[in-house]
Amino acid sequence: MHPLTALRRERRVSQMELGLRAGVSQRHLSCIETGRARPTRATLLALLDALDAPLAERNAALLAAGLAPAYTQHALDAPQLAPALDAVRQMLHAPAARRRWCWTPSGTC
Repeated sequence: MHPLTALRRERRVSQMELGLRAGVSQRHLSCIETGRARPTRATLLALLDALDAPLAERNAALLAAGLAPAYTQHALDAPQLAPALDAVRQMLHAPAARRRWCWTPSGTC
């Protein structure tokens, strides 16, 4: 089953409704889902956006279509995320936040 079909069915959206949301004909969407047509990157991203698919599932659908993933994924301790993690720590260790929140990178308090 095509990843797009699985996402669409999981969200209980018809091909017609998804096509209208994404600006794609129901017939073309059917051809994409059955493998008779290959969507362009822009079309596939529009369909995934219309389904409000999570980024990981968008990447999986892009890979299944033979396209490069659009979104990167990093662990919380990755160097690229250090500035964001520092900002969260500063906010959560502020006096007002300390009274209300308990947060650690491991998820335990």
